[in-house]
Amino acid sequence: MIECFLEGFKPMTLIHREKQEETIKQTFQQFKEFGYGTNLALTGVTGGGKTVTINKILAEFDSHIYFSASL
Repeated sequence: MIECFLEGFKPMTLIHREKQEETIKQTFQQFKEFGYGTNLALTGVTGGGKTVTINKILAEFDSHIYFSASL
């Protein structure tokens, strides 16, 4: 089976996500610096990279940011 179709696959790079990554990073940085931020809602099709994108960014910040995924 092709690896990218396996559950839990994490790509080495995320393409065409630069704008979204920057917006999320700015929001997290604002929260980290000032103690407040805005809510983020990541929407899109199944398999579109929402969870991978947010987990990549969370790994760059300390573990004091809480992430909740819900339907």
